[in-house]
Amino acid sequence: MGSLSLFHVSTQGLDLSQPAGAHQFYRRLQQAARVACRMATGSTWAPALDPAGCYEKALGDAIRSANVPLVTQFYLVTHTLGEAAARGIDVPAQMAAK
Repeated sequence: MGSLSLFHVSTQGLDLSQPAGAHQFYRRLQQAARVACRMATGSTWAPALDPAGCYEKALGDAIRSANVPLVTQFYLVTHTLGEAAARGIDVPAQMAAK
């Protein structure tokens, strides 16, 4: 499986306490997850055996590692609370109540 631990996803120029900055960072994490999974087999640009699973794991791991509430909020637009919990992502109580 791909791993974003091999990548540094920059927050340079972003204010993660603001929605626009958090959304841009989330997009960077998505792109890094795609790249990580293309490289998952060890040969450059070779696809992972399970591209969707690889992507979800890499993205979830990155969201958990970042631990930024607004970034988590963007993740929850397209993922369920159950998916977040399965990836070990902390969901602030106010988000879980929605």
